[in-house]
Amino acid sequence: MSHAAFPGASGSLGALCDRLWLDRSDRFAHHGALLDADLTADAFVKMALGDTGPRGAVYE
Repeated sequence: MSHAAFPGASGSLGALCDRLWLDRSDRFAHHGALLDADLTADAFVKMALGDTGPRGAVYE
């Protein structure tokens, strides 16, 4: 799904979170499967809803 939304971009979870404006600051303090699963679920929901821009962004 991420490759369809962002062709040619890195497929790493960190890069995907950055592109989708997801806060991944908890990953810097500790890293675990549950945190990765939560971020993956958040990214999936955002892509499924087509919400790929930053919060509060105004598009013209």
